[in-house]
Amino acid sequence: GSFYQPKAVICDIALLRTLPKKEIKNGLAEVIKYGIIHDRKFFEYLEKNLKNILALRKPCIEYVVWKCACIKAEVVEKDEFDTKGIRAILNFGHTFGHAIEASFKYSKKFTHGEAVATGMILAGNTALKLNMIKLNEVNKIRKIIKRANLPLNLKGANAKKIIETIDYDKKFLHGVNRFVLPRRIGVVEIVQDVPEILIRTVLGLEK
Repeated sequence: GSFYQPKAVICDIALLRTLPKKEIKNGLAEVIKYGIIHDRKFFEYLEKNLKNILALRKPCIEYVVWKCACIKAEVVEKDEFDTKGIRAILNFGHTFGHAIEASFKYSKKFTHGEAVATGMILAGNTALKLNMIKLNEVNKIRKIIKRANLPLNLKGANAKKIIETIDYDKKFLHGVNRFVLPRRIGVVEIVQDVPEILIRTVLGLEK
């Protein structure tokens, strides 16, 4: 509950070359998130330069790290102490994502980045069911996640356990669930009390 802002933030991109490719992809899931929640032009940059980003080309990586830091700083600056609900948009893909991780008991079978990537697709499908977003926008999200070699579905996951985890979170939040859902690429909205039948449908538990 304590907030202390840093005097400086140092990002050494050379560190990325010490990581296995799977961890690069995990991080890329969070990078894609920033484009979806706040900056369509950045999302389009990722679409255009994804191959070079995955190859860790220095100009691309420098720009991507800088841009993500700028977006996060801008969001946090508007809600420094996390009291206005603005910072919640940073959790896009994470409500489903955390539940997916929990269903795998936080094992290496499904990493955080993979869970967030799948969570973003599930959030997009939920928004589609609520008529919040157009299909072509959801398809753009699916396409870039596929190109990043991140999972598009819940292969091997236990959908019932995911529901149980979300239900636990719902009780923790005074009986009302809360999801960050996309309106369009670059704009998201916090939506509360999404019907469980809709969540179950998105997870494939209902027709």
